[in-house]
Amino acid sequence: TIPHQLGIFKKMKKFQMEDNQLTGQIPETFANLGKLETLDLKNNKLGGSLGEWFCEMDDLEDVDIEGNDIGGTFPECIDK
Repeated sequence: TIPHQLGIFKKMKKFQMEDNQLTGQIPETFANLGKLETLDLKNNKLGGSLGEWFCEMDDLEDVDIEGNDIGGTFPECIDK
């Protein structure tokens, strides 16, 4: 599980936790990570969906969430 408390690290630029058997959802508090440029969560067991909060991460350039069970409707800001 990714702790929601990570949202307090507002200057974090990179979050890489690929291949770690993580479960649960990507916390909405990630919207507070305004400086985040890279989010690599591939090949875990994450589920749920990405809400419009995902679009609040303006500096996010590289996202890899492949190999998870994230579904639902993706926010419009995400190029598929």
